[in-house]
Amino acid sequence: MTTNTNAQTTLADKLANLKKLSETGAQTISPVKEAEQLPTHIAQATKQPEKLYHVFYHTIKSCRMVTEFGRSICFVDGKYITDVKEEIDYLQKEMTVGNLHLSIKPGEEQLTSDQLDPMKVLKAKFIAEYKAEQATLAKDIAEGNLPESESDNQKLVPGSTADVSDMAAGSDSGSTSVIS
Repeated sequence: MTTNTNAQTTLADKLANLKKLSETGAQTISPVKEAEQLPTHIAQATKQPEKLYHVFYHTIKSCRMVTEFGRSICFVDGKYITDVKEEIDYLQKEMTVGNLHLSIKPGEEQLTSDQLDPMKVLKAKFIAEYKAEQATLAKDIAEGNLPESESDNQKLVPGSTADVSDMAAGSDSGSTSVIS
């Protein structure tokens, strides 16, 4: 006796098979759980700590400073971003000595790469604005202040068959039919 492996199974058969699996205690592996269980070396590589950058400002928009060790620090548009300890120490020492051209903006002493990426900043801004709009809309709906939709504002304007025939023909010059 041979069994037909290509036979279509019905929904009832599939449900019966699932019921048997649940009764026997057999576990099915879902692709989501497999993806969550990454090997440790991959999981550690993907969870790197955010790199912190120090941001320094200079009153002269485009200038160059040289450290004691000969490293060149170039300010572009009055701003310098670094994660090099030697440069950070040098610029902080210059500020404590009294260099009036150097400064740090409060709240911007250390920033992550995500905070420095303009596209990610814009994306976060747009998402925050969208969530705020949705929150105010949800609040208005909860209070019963429903905004009128466009279909409520529009009125049906009756038209003549001549208007409809012009639109159907794709013409904008009016009716061209001649009655003789």
